Formats: sequence, structure tokens, C-alpha cells
Amino acid sequence: MDNFEQLRQNWLGQPVNQQVITKQLDNQWRNRQLKVLTVNVFLTLSFLVAFVITGCIYYKYHNQYGWLFSQSIIAIYLILTMFLVTTWKSLGFNQQKGDMPVTEFVDYQLRKYDWQRRVLSIYVWIYVLLLWVALCGFILTFTDKGLLQTWSIILTTFYILGISWASRRYNKKRLISIDDSIQELNTMRAGF
Repeated sequence: MDNFEQLRQNWLGQPVNQQVITKQLDNQWRNRQLKVLTVNVFLTLSFLVAFVITGCIYYKYHNQYGWLFSQSIIAIYLILTMFLVTTWKSLGFNQQKGDMPVTEFVDYQLRKYDWQRRVLSIYVWIYVLLLWVALCGFILTFTDKGLLQTWSIILTTFYILGISWASRRYNKKRLISIDDSIQELNTMRAGF
């Protein structure tokens, strides 16, 4: 029994090969972040198009319409900018350095995954609501009171609800993937 206890102590005293674990962790992290980067680049390009189109509309009509028109344009710019900043904040490409402890790297990844989770579960809905309010202000400015204004607001509402509903399934898959990654990282962190 003494030999067994000595063998057990020697086995427990061996250093864990953290480089293999860290390399695997780093590769998984990089692959997931490349997906987030791709989404963010396409989002940024589409928002850039929206900025240009909105700017052209403002430039053409800013003398004809009142403060509600200007405020809705400013609101759209602010909403787009804040959403872009929030989504880019969730991206992280820090790689595991040899001198960085694994737990610090895991904590960094957990913070970024937390941001990605918040963007999908909270900020997307706030963005959609604020965008709807800004577009309604835009519609109220451009259309005369009556049937056209009412239908424009109804169609805009259904369009935004339809886009939100259609992207819900995709966002659910991403949230499940993020939750799995968070769970995996928490398990790893508990093991260190």
C-alpha cells in the first residue's frame, strides 16, 4: 500500500500539460471569433450603406421638414453607431501568450462571450425598438396625416417584427453555442 500511495503522490505531483489544453482552447476561440468577425464586417458594411442613404435623404430634405425629421435622422445615426460599438466590443482576438496564465485567458474569453450573449439577448431588441421609434418619427414627418401615414407605420411595424422573428432562430442557435462555450470554459476554469 505504501508503494501505491507513493505512486499516487508522484502522479498527482506531475505538472499538467497546459500547453496542449491552451493550444486547443486558443484554436477554438480563434475559430469562433472569426465567425463573429465575419458577421461584424457584414453588419458594418450594411450600416455604412444605411449611413450614406440616410445622409443623402437628410441632405435633400432637411430644409423642407421640421425638427422631427432632423431628430429621427440623428436618432438613426446614434442607434446605428451605438449598436456597432456594442457588437465590436464583443469581439476579441487576444491569443494565449506563453506567460499569460490559462485562467486569465479563460476569464478574458468568458467576458467576451458574455458581451456576445448580451448583444444577442438584450441589445438587439433595444436596437430594434429604437429603430422602430426613429422610423416612425421619419414616417410621421414625410407623410400626411391619414391613411397613408397609418399604413406606413403598420407596414414598418410588421416589417421590423418579421425581420426580428426570422432572425430569432439564428440568434437562438448562436445563443446555444455561446452558452455551450461558456459552460465548457467554466468547467475548464474549475479544473485549474
